Amino acid sequence: MDEIELHKILDEHQKNIDADREKALADSLRIEKIARDDDDKSLLAKCLLISGRVYYRNTLYDKSLEKILEALPLFSKLGLYSEEGDCRNLLAVCQYKYGDYAESLNNAFEALKLTRKTNNRVLESTCCNTIGNCYLHLSEFDQALEYFNIALKIKDDLADEKGRSMILINLGNVYFHKQDYKLAEKFYNEGLEIKKKYNDLQGILICYNNLGNIAADFYEDSVKAIEYYNKSLRISNENNFDYFAAEVYYLIAAVHYNFKEYKESLESLDKCAEIALANNYRQIIRNMNDTYAQIYFTTKDFEKACEYYSKSYEMVADTYKESSNAKIEYLNVLHKVELAKQETEFHKNVNEELKAVNEQLLELNNEKNEFLGIAAHDLQNPLNAISLSVGALIRLRDKYTPEQVNKKLEQIETVSVRMQEIIKNLLDINAIESGKFSVTKNEMNLHKILGDAISENSIIAEKKNIKINFESALENPIIMGDVLALHEVFHNLISNSIKYSHPKSDITVKSELDESSKYILINFIDSGVGIRQEEMGLLFKKFSKLSSKPTAGENSTGLGLSIVKRLVESMNGTIECKSVYGKGSNFIVKFELVND
Repeated sequence: MDEIELHKILDEHQKNIDADREKALADSLRIEKIARDDDDKSLLAKCLLISGRVYYRNTLYDKSLEKILEALPLFSKLGLYSEEGDCRNLLAVCQYKYGDYAESLNNAFEALKLTRKTNNRVLESTCCNTIGNCYLHLSEFDQALEYFNIALKIKDDLADEKGRSMILINLGNVYFHKQDYKLAEKFYNEGLEIKKKYNDLQGILICYNNLGNIAADFYEDSVKAIEYYNKSLRISNENNFDYFAAEVYYLIAAVHYNFKEYKESLESLDKCAEIALANNYRQIIRNMNDTYAQIYFTTKDFEKACEYYSKSYEMVADTYKESSNAKIEYLNVLHKVELAKQETEFHKNVNEELKAVNEQLLELNNEKNEFLGIAAHDLQNPLNAISLSVGALIRLRDKYTPEQVNKKLEQIETVSVRMQEIIKNLLDINAIESGKFSVTKNEMNLHKILGDAISENSIIAEKKNIKINFESALENPIIMGDVLALHEVFHNLISNSIKYSHPKSDITVKSELDESSKYILINFIDSGVGIRQEEMGLLFKKFSKLSSKPTAGENSTGLGLSIVKRLVESMNGTIECKSVYGKGSNFIVKFELVND
């Protein structure tokens, strides 16, 4: 069979991959071998994409990722931008399934740029849908709605009724999380009718799951909820949808648990575990372990509760390790893509191009190593603390009272929150630098946001017997800024002052006008350890580690002030620091006032 015929076979499967997935996979794997033997990059890339898509549809996400990551640089090197966009979006969806929303967003936005470049409207809608799902799981509901509505408009323009059904369901998910259950239910039912019309089994069972969630959370009707879940379960079992079956068993268990039906909940968890553990569905396993632990703790079986809490927190470490590996893989893909682009211009200026590529690769590699080194170092101690606490619970469970067990679990929770803060900082700087952190400037009362940040940090300050004083002769100063960004700035600066202040000291937050009365200055003043003059130039640089250390062993990623500077400048403000080593620091943020 010649090359033209092989391409035709793949094109037919690409058009309707769900018609016969087994045949699509068998043909793509067979042609993949031919393409490798003949060193046919175009044919190989097509095979890999189709195999990756079939594996994804069959919920084999690890195998899907393997194929996609090999196909992506091939499409890029061949200049097949539409196919590259398709491939990158599929990569984003797989990463989304594994809960790696930051990387998923990166790839989905890259895919969106490629689809708009090639005017591929169908894929543009798909990319917007992927982006909406990421924002949904990051609780950025307004941004999720924005992209879902863009995706829906494209489907309406194309008169694609089947395609719009999934977007309707996703809109329902946004309103569900916003607790607008009536509107969520409306979208779910609209999506369900379309899914039934086209006999889309996976779409139908997803709708049943969502309607079950509405019944449980809004109507508090466990019978109705489980009725919906059982409909979904029948479809999953009859069609060997193992991932969905495990998910449904977990949902049923969660309903029973919420209604204090612990025996029934454990029975459903056991069925969930049988499928999830066999297929290594990590997110489901983690949720399942948490519910096991909660049930056993509630029923005072502390030995089993400790066992499942231990399993859950072990997965925190493993998940972070896998996230780091995904980061490395993603950077490797970026390197290959960049090299492929540079090769097309190689003959223009060989020496200059090689030098530019090498410098860029070196910079990316150094940043990757810094990223992973900082993350591994800063997460090691909290992970060790969790491991030791859980180990103590297991070894000494017979000697601990329920109150002591509670105290240990609270310690574990505190350390987990610390880990989340570390990871949040790492993801924040990545989002800012990649242009995914959007700032929307509106008129706002600066003192209100400042007051909220002071209030939120007061509990932490009280633990060190630190008092936060607020001084201002101004009333309701108005600036142009972004609420979330401004809150992040003030939260970081106050938290920073607390970390580097001595116990039983004072911190002063003071707002005042500058000499021209056109700008407001917000001072964050402490009498803590201060900063050496020779290190002032490193203060706002990413990953900087100064000789000044937090006074109570608190964590520092070296990213907080870098994030602050980026956010302040994005709102047309400035930040500077005045410090005397050993006597304290004053961070000064400056914004232009809005005229009355």
